[in-house]
Amino acid sequence: GFISGDFISHPVGFFLQGLFQSIDKAQFQLIVFSNNAKIDSVTNQLKLHADQWNQIENLSDDSCAELIHKENIDLLIDLSGHTARNRIGVLAYKPAINQATWLGFFGSTGVPEVGYVIADNITITKEEERYYVEKVLRLPNCYLNLMMPEAVKERTSLPCDTNGFITFGSQNNLTKMTDEVVSVWSDILSAVPSSRLLLRSSQLSSERVLDRTKQRFAKMGIAADRLILHGQSLRGQVLETYRDIDIALDTFPYPGGTTTLEALLMNTPVITLKGSGFLSKIGASILTTAGLNKNIAATKEDYLEIAIRLANNVNELSNCRRRLKSNLPNTTLLNSVLFAKEFENLVKGIVGKNE
Repeated sequence: GFISGDFISHPVGFFLQGLFQSIDKAQFQLIVFSNNAKIDSVTNQLKLHADQWNQIENLSDDSCAELIHKENIDLLIDLSGHTARNRIGVLAYKPAINQATWLGFFGSTGVPEVGYVIADNITITKEEERYYVEKVLRLPNCYLNLMMPEAVKERTSLPCDTNGFITFGSQNNLTKMTDEVVSVWSDILSAVPSSRLLLRSSQLSSERVLDRTKQRFAKMGIAADRLILHGQSLRGQVLETYRDIDIALDTFPYPGGTTTLEALLMNTPVITLKGSGFLSKIGASILTTAGLNKNIAATKEDYLEIAIRLANNVNELSNCRRRLKSNLPNTTLLNSVLFAKEFENLVKGIVGKNE
């Protein structure tokens, strides 16, 4: 069973698509409990692979718990934690004998009735287990999988070959772009004099946000003509935009998840800063599984050095793109069949303990 309000065009919905499509239907039945009346293309795609779909947005916690209990769910997986449209109160009733949390939250639910949290070896270390009321279960690779969108046209050649300058870029939510991030990115632009920084975010559709963004970089000595700013960020536009970015810069301490994976599937190398705690290590988990360990920074100084190194070494940048194109489809990040097998084994381990 899966319970969430995010079976829509949302990171949780995107990360579920491959699993729902590839899981062994002879061994697993998928029952959905959706806490959102909204229906979109992702919802419809997930519905195709679900064995049963229940709308619960109008049910009280106790009524919802009773509905789940009647279904005799072997494992109920919460996908929201304490984020919007969550039904964490339902899990407190413990309507399923086994309950876990995965994908939608970056820490402990704090609810003792949730027995497990699904992560990986990087996002939650052994030393950090004491911060969780749940038992930590780890997938052998990154805990995320993104199904390759149809008709994606990756780019193996470098944008700088056409432009004559390196384009750094980020398509993360601008609320993740802290003053510290602006400072480091400005240092990178200063160290690579002819480079540009491309930002795309729906927030940049606002003239006020656009002006404020320019002002933030101006305070760091970066002129507005060094910035390429785009508003509107429909998914197709986001993917196409990576064709214009030589090197993607991850935000910190809140890194990208979907944005990082989308950059990689478009063969765009990403630089991330590994912090402490689940959230701040998501980028490191993704890049480790992608085989881009050299792009994981331990400090802001490392981050700056990696960006300068890649910008000044076009051959390394080209090789990185070729490796991504060749290797990434064979990792659990994009190969949903491989990811589903790992997920199936983990689930069997949970359910088997209580049979």
